[in-house]
Amino acid sequence: MAASCSFTFAARAAKVAYNTFRLHQRNDPEFARQVAEAEQQAAELLHARCFKAAIEGELEPVYFQGEIVGHIKKFDSRLRIELMRAHMPAQFDTLYDEGEEEVRVVTDSAVSQTFRSESRKDRLARRATSDTVIVPAREGGFKRTFLGKNQWYAIRISPAMKDRLKYIAAYQVAPISAVTHIAEIKEIRPYEDSGKYLVEFKEPAQAIGPIGPGKLHYTFQGPTYVQRDKLLKAKTLEDVLTLWRKAEATT
Repeated sequence: MAASCSFTFAARAAKVAYNTFRLHQRNDPEFARQVAEAEQQAAELLHARCFKAAIEGELEPVYFQGEIVGHIKKFDSRLRIELMRAHMPAQFDTLYDEGEEEVRVVTDSAVSQTFRSESRKDRLARRATSDTVIVPAREGGFKRTFLGKNQWYAIRISPAMKDRLKYIAAYQVAPISAVTHIAEIKEIRPYEDSGKYLVEFKEPAQAIGPIGPGKLHYTFQGPTYVQRDKLLKAKTLEDVLTLWRKAEATT
């Protein structure tokens, strides 16, 4: 298993049926832990091999009249790009640049201000370090699904963000207009054939805050990515979001 990361090959090598392997994995916690460790070892082995190939290249034989007369070193540019995306996503993973989060902002009515959206560089950096998705929720759906079923759907989630998300937070829309609960994510899976996702929680959501808008009245129209630690320390959404920065102001 650690050498191939394949359940089928592992079962064949152990001379047991594939279904027997999966049965023990489901019912034996210790066996499941060992399988997970083997998968991690296989992934680390693959990563090390790819990293070595990206740095040192691969030797390929040179033939002349059907015989090997030498070797040439070749480098896989695609492999290098993918490794850069994995290790430096803020700079190289273009998937982090998929669209703007749907957040609107209005100011205190006593002050007239103009705002612009965050820069592309800031957006990439924020998404690359985010582990939490904030989703807007109306009262009925929030109580029935977020609290009642310990899940939330149907959510648009960027492919680059799906495997990075560890937590989901609920922003209750007006009249509450605040982030009030957070839950650890157990699983993110496709929701029907909608192209969106269902998020299942590990445990019931915990109350936080509430974290209100502050002077800038944020309204969430869709999922927004933030850091959990930053969210939990925040007093207002202004402490969390860099989605909007003041460009000019007049009184």
